[in-house]
Amino acid sequence: AGAVVPESGEGSIQGTIYKPGGSEPCTDTVDVHIFELLEGEWVGIDRLSTDTGAYVFDEVEVGTYRVGYFPDTDDYADEYYGESPTILEGEDVSVADQQITDGVDVELDQPVAITGTVTGTADGWSNDPVSGVVVDVAIYTQKSTLAPVAISTMPGVQAAWYSVAETTTDGSGAYVVHGLHPDGAYAVYFAPSGDLSPSVPMPDWATEVYDDMPAYAYGGGYYHEGEYKGVWDLVSFSGGVTETCDAALTEPGAVSGTVTDTNGNVITEVKAKLFYNAGGDKGWRMVDYQWVSGSGEYAWDDLKAGEYKVWVYDYTKNWQATYTEHFTVNGGD
Repeated sequence: AGAVVPESGEGSIQGTIYKPGGSEPCTDTVDVHIFELLEGEWVGIDRLSTDTGAYVFDEVEVGTYRVGYFPDTDDYADEYYGESPTILEGEDVSVADQQITDGVDVELDQPVAITGTVTGTADGWSNDPVSGVVVDVAIYTQKSTLAPVAISTMPGVQAAWYSVAETTTDGSGAYVVHGLHPDGAYAVYFAPSGDLSPSVPMPDWATEVYDDMPAYAYGGGYYHEGEYKGVWDLVSFSGGVTETCDAALTEPGAVSGTVTDTNGNVITEVKAKLFYNAGGDKGWRMVDYQWVSGSGEYAWDDLKAGEYKVWVYDYTKNWQATYTEHFTVNGGD
């Protein structure tokens, strides 16, 4: 049935969900949600299911909304009106007084996958496969029904990195994550927790983010006006259905220090920023920052082995900003 004539102050939203190709309505069950922007966050306010391809929301208050489509099958990827993988990139749907907003259609996409192998190098290990590693694939969005991974957003930004799929490496260190949207840009997060075999002791491994980056929140950055502002290597799909993301884990290391003046007096209320040498064209990339403690100290742990440096900056400009010498963090330090 089509939309009914709306009451005063209300309208309707209706559309058709199509299979890939755009000519045939989808007859698999699809959950359709409408979202309203409330206090800076898109919040789900109504939902329905359809197995005919057609859907109608009646008695919708006049306003601006976004629509999400969540198929009950692995044959199609979740998406939002506007052919978007996230609600942040979705297109607005306007509901006018006593009007039917028609043609809110979507063509579903076939899902894509990320696959790879996780290995580790440590004492007694030489690029051996690591099983039991949790591989978490995250996308930058604003959807409270998704579980946040151990990655937070930048302060003041109304979005974060949220987990959209998770799996665990098998005995050969291999993994596959299915069900991703082909237009998405994903961060791949490796959280080791497993064991290779009873006869080979499992080292502790540092968490990391593809490609070869320490897994700290600040490095994930954020989006501003559609442009990515961060230093992680996001995974996107260029016409293919599978992307390969391998990881070479190391034992975790740590770094700490104290900020002083030339006379050895402790300096507080300054910010310490940690940089990691990602090598090649990537160069030095900021990993994280923190305000030094009341005793002038800073510290980071769970660091991937590699070359680092620390930049200390005083926002009051009472002290000149300075870098430490480059230093190497070895696994197990």
